[in-house]
Amino acid sequence: MIKKVLAVLLALSVVVLSFASCKNEKEPESYLVDEEGNTQAVIKDDEGKYVVTDEEGNTSVVDDQNKIDQIEQNKENAEIESILSEVGTDPDKIMEDADKNSGLQMSDDLVKEPLVTEAPVTAESKAEKRLEAYRKILSTNKFTISATVKEVGTETTEYPFTYIRSGNNAYVETAVPFEEGKVIKANMVIKDGVTYCEIPSLNSYMIVDDMSIEDLASGTFDGGEIGTYKFVESGTVTLNGKKYTCDVYTVDNDTVKYYYDSKDTLVRIERINKNESVITEITAIKNSADDSKIKKPSGFNITNLVE
Repeated sequence: MIKKVLAVLLALSVVVLSFASCKNEKEPESYLVDEEGNTQAVIKDDEGKYVVTDEEGNTSVVDDQNKIDQIEQNKENAEIESILSEVGTDPDKIMEDADKNSGLQMSDDLVKEPLVTEAPVTAESKAEKRLEAYRKILSTNKFTISATVKEVGTETTEYPFTYIRSGNNAYVETAVPFEEGKVIKANMVIKDGVTYCEIPSLNSYMIVDDMSIEDLASGTFDGGEIGTYKFVESGTVTLNGKKYTCDVYTVDNDTVKYYYDSKDTLVRIERINKNESVITEITAIKNSADDSKIKKPSGFNITNLVE
């Protein structure tokens, strides 16, 4: 489910914001604290080994792995401080105002209006024809879908969602709701088998080991796999003065509703179960992908911090 994507993004957001809220003085580029608590400056010699200088000016090569690890961690923290000094320590520079125009339009909640159903003899074949056109786009693995997604359950979460798929690589652009009226824009990138989570405003990213390309849009841009979905009914519904065709299917414990406009273009998917429902209002479907977006993020890798 897309909730897994949001959970990763939210975890990353919490980490970077916690750093942004700190107002410590900038640390030296690299240092080591000895057993007596004294701070020793660290440099690298021509052979790439760490060399410490004590308070009396004496130098020595560090060969203890625990001390080397401490130096590396201190160096990483200093790099993070450098990044944040450029971004600023004000969380408002990381969080942005939510886009008021990106909300759902057809209906903010699950559609409750009853369907004017079609005769069951012809309804299923027409529904399959409409769904097959959407399936064909997904089956190419070369497409772009833009939408607004709303998860309805114990908590309600709404966010914009752009999904670009190009073969085994993919890109997701979204905005993580962080507090009322504020979001953190973030991206997920799968490139050459590696999954990255990126926050552009911090010029930082992390590597996510347990997320596959199937996780990015599972249950959101569902294609209704042939053989697993059972047709229930089809009909029309009028919302905000417009008429839509709605095809209803069941799979496992879920009910899935597909809504089409007058040109039989898919504009909305509702996946409903007793615990949580997902509404996906599609604003655009293209049978093409901008491969320039699917690339390893630049900036600082904060994977170790999140772990």
